[in-house]
Amino acid sequence: MSRVTKYALVLIVLLLSAVCYKFASVYMSDSVDYTSSDWLAYRLLTPDEIKNAPHFGKVLMLHFRAADGPAPQTNQIEYDGQADVDAIKHYLVSLGYREATDPVMGKMWIKDNSGRGAFITHSDDATKLTFVE
Repeated sequence: MSRVTKYALVLIVLLLSAVCYKFASVYMSDSVDYTSSDWLAYRLLTPDEIKNAPHFGKVLMLHFRAADGPAPQTNQIEYDGQADVDAIKHYLVSLGYREATDPVMGKMWIKDNSGRGAFITHSDDATKLTFVE
């Protein structure tokens, strides 16, 4: 093998190692805060419910928290204060969620027979749509 071939092979192995490390570090994280411009995290971690959620104003941040013991997995989209809560409610209804009251969490949205729930949190600064499994 020539010297150039050896260097090229070493470079390819190093690049593949770096790519594999990046994929693993994103995919195996227990908690990630990211935006839709973070291509890899967005593609690996964002469920369709978040990808297809209404986008108005500015989406500030996306949050992913892996299931940990009794704590459920959560996926959250955080909007700026201009989000239309009624549009979010209509979106949840279109996904098959219904409004319910939880004795611990209060007002929430439940998708029958799926074990999934959703919460809408609204303040002057931000509106958050959180999905839990």
